[in-house]
Amino acid sequence: MIPSTISLSTFGSEHLEGALRLSRQAGWPHRLEDWQMALDLSTGFVALDTNATTVLGTVLMTRYKRDVATINMVIVDEAGPHRAPARML
Repeated sequence: MIPSTISLSTFGSEHLEGALRLSRQAGWPHRLEDWQMALDLSTGFVALDTNATTVLGTVLMTRYKRDVATINMVIVDEAGPHRAPARML
């Protein structure tokens, strides 16, 4: 898969199952509820495959103050094309 076949989209609730799949793949302890809470508190993006059906990567940003934030939930599919989604995110 080359970068032109990967798209970025705003991270929405429809991407939570895909994000959960990635965190389980990586051995993270996050549950679906954890992802939902992170999404509720944050904004972010997902990298999607050609058909925009499979989540290949995620990144969230949680603001604390006007000029303070953290970048979190950065993960890329172990089986996918590592560099392309990571660089895009």
